Amino acid sequence: MTTAPPPPPYYQPRPKPYDIGEALGWGWRKFLEHKTVFIVGMLPMLVVIIGFYTAYFVLYLDLFLNGDDMTDAEAGDLFMWVGVAAGVLLLLMVPISVLQANLIRVALVVADGGRPTLSMLYSTKRVGRILVTTITLGAATFVGMLLCYLPGLAFAAFAFYTLPFVLDQDMRPIQAIKASFALVRSHLGISLLTVLVVSIIGSLGTYACVIGIVASVPIALLAQVYCYRALILGTVRP
Repeated sequence: MTTAPPPPPYYQPRPKPYDIGEALGWGWRKFLEHKTVFIVGMLPMLVVIIGFYTAYFVLYLDLFLNGDDMTDAEAGDLFMWVGVAAGVLLLLMVPISVLQANLIRVALVVADGGRPTLSMLYSTKRVGRILVTTITLGAATFVGMLLCYLPGLAFAAFAFYTLPFVLDQDMRPIQAIKASFALVRSHLGISLLTVLVVSIIGSLGTYACVIGIVASVPIALLAQVYCYRALILGTVRP
């Protein structure tokens, strides 16, 4: 009498789609291989960040040294300049957002095995869609931050792959956000770890006299593209 084979387990663990260390290693190698394009692409962002920190330091120092002796008119002037600086920063976020999207576009070309050029950094292809996507992500994250902070962090984590979907698969903003949510949800553990590690790597440059962002941000974006392509079973050239 033959016995029936045992039933399969209720849950078959899937192999991990990628290793985060491999993603960061690939990002580092590709940054070194195409460092001219990435460094040139980061220079405008570096100038904006240095300008922001300089303005913040000057305003804070003025408030610290003269705050007790300020007249109402002087305090009003100070707050006016704070408002002007905030407005200029918001205006500069438009070209910076396009530039960051083009850096992701460059990373996608690298993943395809292509050779990126400096002209890709100034591409206006799908610029309207990029801006709408960036504004939507920023507004949704901001509202989530107002709701006890955690909803904003959760939204940002689940929308992590939105821009790669827009640039790589020509999706519209809401469609790309839904695709990113679905992708992160289907690989929740490794995706959340990726968001955490890539975010930390991207911000590390600010602690190296800010200049370090010319390397840390491109490496983080390259790692993001590597993980995105690995999750959708797309192309990642070694």
